[in-house]
Amino acid sequence: MKADKDSRRHQVVRTILIRFLRDKDYCPSCEYTDIDYTLLFRTAGANKVEHALLHMLQCRTCRKRIYPGFLKRLTQLDFRLRALSLLRQAELKKLNMVLFYHHIRTVLFKDYPGRLRVGGDIDILISTDNLRRLSPVLLQEGYTKTERVAYKEHQFISPRNRFKIDAHHLIAYPQYGELDRDELCAVRRYTQDLLYTTGTSFGITHMTRERYIFTRFFHYWYNDMLCGLYPLFELCAFCYRYRRRIRWNEVLRLADEYAMRNEFIYVLLIGENMFDIPLPDPIRHGLSFRIRLVASAITADDIIFFPPISRWHHKQYRTVAHGKYLRYLFTKLLLNTRTPPLRLLRFRIIGFVLRGLLLCAVRRLTLKKEGNKQKKFSDHPVQ
Repeated sequence: MKADKDSRRHQVVRTILIRFLRDKDYCPSCEYTDIDYTLLFRTAGANKVEHALLHMLQCRTCRKRIYPGFLKRLTQLDFRLRALSLLRQAELKKLNMVLFYHHIRTVLFKDYPGRLRVGGDIDILISTDNLRRLSPVLLQEGYTKTERVAYKEHQFISPRNRFKIDAHHLIAYPQYGELDRDELCAVRRYTQDLLYTTGTSFGITHMTRERYIFTRFFHYWYNDMLCGLYPLFELCAFCYRYRRRIRWNEVLRLADEYAMRNEFIYVLLIGENMFDIPLPDPIRHGLSFRIRLVASAITADDIIFFPPISRWHHKQYRTVAHGKYLRYLFTKLLLNTRTPPLRLLRFRIIGFVLRGLLLCAVRRLTLKKEGNKQKKFSDHPVQ
């Protein structure tokens, strides 16, 4: 009985978060009366989509039904996000001036002009040579350096507003153990290529749309796969919004250069299945049965609910984390075009494929029962 109740609570939270991202005018209070607001707020924070909950602060129906404590948390969240947006603009301008004055080249990592990014830091990509010059320069300007894992990133805190600056020297870091030698070489090669083609002027430079899309995909594949809604939604929403301005031949050329075309199409197909964001026509032409099958084996629960990354090795999370790690390895193995067919004839891999076939059949039956309703997606998704 308790297990069924918990499953129902998680199902409601999952549906609300996905519907919020699909439609900014969606009102959950008109559909559900048994919402666990504590679980909703915690899950939204873990998936970095707290901004989607701000509808409940503006909707009169939602304000009448949520309890005062949750309303207070939403008010504080709204104030914090607005403050972070203003601080980010001011700090980015000041940091650009400092880097330009000292002739240091960097690339803005996770931001794109005109897009409001959620988060309390600025991520820049920088070469190892410039990183050695960056530390004394920022320390001289009054920044403080935190003790972080040196191989991953260097973090600096602004003396004016305590805003965090994360300086990366690699485009991605593995969440699932270690990368193998070929993958690590690919990450390093693409990082150097991106810095060479984009970071050509002093200060902070922006990527082109094509580079931005492939960089976000590259980072998601090696860093955030099956860990949260926001990276996947941000990538798919960006592709949909700029679908007529993007040179898809250039994006696919980059995917072919790093032998990741199947993986790139697979990630966008997951976004279509989950958020009903239509695939661009050039991407849809590259769909194969293999990609459809592997994508159908991933459910929303696989992405939304996951243990905290810092606690994956704890005993209570070990089983779930191990299952996600195996699923990620099977996905890479099935999508890799260089994988020998005999290597796929293993019990666990066959089980993973059968699970995908079953979920694909269930999805088709569900769509048939709904009368094959046309998918809807706003041209202006939640920022």
